[in-house]
Order: sequence, then structure tokens, then C-alpha cells
Amino acid sequence: EKMVANLNTQIQSKDAEIAQLTQDVQRLNIDVSQLTTQVQQVTQENQEKAQTIENQTVALNKAYYAVGTVKELKENNVLEKEGGVLGVGRTLKMKKDFNRDYFTEVDIRKFAFLPLMVKKAKVVSVHPAGSFHISGNKSADTLFIDNSSEFWKVSKFLLIALD
Repeated sequence: EKMVANLNTQIQSKDAEIAQLTQDVQRLNIDVSQLTTQVQQVTQENQEKAQTIENQTVALNKAYYAVGTVKELKENNVLEKEGGVLGVGRTLKMKKDFNRDYFTEVDIRKFAFLPLMVKKAKVVSVHPAGSFHISGNKSADTLFIDNSSEFWKVSKFLLIALD
């Protein structure tokens, strides 16, 4: 009887230990569930932040260009002549309230040159002189952007008047 009583005591002790372990497992399952939810929230936030960063990067690298004859650019409300006396010495200038719809959008990370294939071309918009060059043998074949960050620093609009 003593042995049976001792075994019953051990069984009760083990049952209590099993009950405690069961509770511990349930708490751990709850903790794992909460951590899974937190990981999902952080993952979602990271995806949203990555998308925001991507959108901002695209916006920061967005620029515009327009190419045309002086007549075309004036007709499309992009260009004006300024200064001079009786039409002599007038300079071409981009209008302050120019028609933005006339411009073509580009990604400056992928925009390294612009084929022109004309006799003469003039960059009307403001860009540092050493950041680009127009190549061609007695003609203006292509505009090359030599230093993209410098070229687009002053203006995100490139305007080229053709002759």
C-alpha cells in the first residue's frame, strides 16, 4: 500500500508537472503568434517604406527635355527671345511659365545622350558648360551628358533649339 501511495504521489506530481508544461507551451504558442504578427507588421512597414523610397528615387531622377526649331518652340509656348535692339542681339530664353506638356520625361540615370542629327543646335536651358558636349563633324549629331549630376543640378528641364 505504501508503494501504491508513493506511486500515486509520483503520478500526481508528474500530472502537475505535465499541466505546468502544457501551460508553458500554450504561453509560448501565444508568444510565437504575437511575434509572427509583429514580424508581419514590420515586413509590411518595410515594404511600404521600400515603395516610398522607390517612388521618391524615381521622382528625384525624373527630368524633361524638348527639342525643336525656334519657331516650333515659340509656337508651343516654351521659348522666347529677349533683349537686343530692333531684333539685333536678342537671346533665346526659356519662358518662365513654359508649356510643360511639350517636354518628354526621362530618367536621368538612363539618359546619357540625345541624338540630334542637325546642322546646328543650341542648349537654351541652363546647364553647366563642362557637364555636356555636342559632337559632330561640322554638324550637331548628338548631345552627350558627361557629368549627369552636374548637368541636372541647376535645372531638370533640357531645352534645345535647332537650326
